[in-house]
Amino acid sequence: MDSRKDLIFALAIVALGVAVIGIAYSWPEPLIRDAVGPRAFPYGLGFLFVVGGAFLAVQRLGKLNPAGNYQVASEGNEDEPDYPASGLRAMTLIGLCALYTLVLNPIGFLVATPPFVVLALMLMGERKPVLSTVTAVIFTVVTYVLIDTILGGRLPDGLLTGLLP
Repeated sequence: MDSRKDLIFALAIVALGVAVIGIAYSWPEPLIRDAVGPRAFPYGLGFLFVVGGAFLAVQRLGKLNPAGNYQVASEGNEDEPDYPASGLRAMTLIGLCALYTLVLNPIGFLVATPPFVVLALMLMGERKPVLSTVTAVIFTVVTYVLIDTILGGRLPDGLLTGLLP
């Protein structure tokens, strides 16, 4: 694997982060001042891109060989023979996420999330239905309590409109 390609990619990520921050900075000030405001997410994302890309760039610069040999050992592991990477699996998960976003408002967070999590876990190879179901319910309840109750955010009620506090 050519380490120069990784270095170029890392620097491109840094440039993307700077661009995201620059675009967010160019947005007009909102009429109502808010502690977080609409720029907070792009600033945070841009910051993560800059820091992460810079970290990778420094890491790759350390592995560059001054003698001109830019080949480095491959990283990561090969696919397991019984569980190969699958483009179909990835596209199915993307489709499942799209379907989840379409049904989230009409049927609500508490109704839509457990089946989504169970199907996503099954798609990723989890074969224990009881474990998947328990994980999905715990994830849904903890997320709902954290966002809706503790942080004061609103999640779609959907079919449960009027039944939730």
